[in-house]
Amino acid sequence: VLLLASLLLALAVGPSAVTPAAIFRWLLGRGGDSDLIRTVLLQIRLPRAYAAVLTGGGLAVAGFAFQVLLRNPLADSYPDS
Repeated sequence: VLLLASLLLALAVGPSAVTPAAIFRWLLGRGGDSDLIRTVLLQIRLPRAYAAVLTGGGLAVAGFAFQVLLRNPLADSYPDS
């Protein structure tokens, strides 16, 4: 639920005002979408949001693999001082 909410927020926030209602209409394929909304969402905000989700997922998988490899649930990359 938080992931979907953050994706909606990432699509709505920016210098060009796009309301959440316009985003829902665009996602459902209803309403008179302007070319500006389509361009802003498809070419700028949606790729940025997907990149953020993929980056976060990749970091989570890498952290999990690091902990499994070292068999330590508190594993980190810093040596003990």
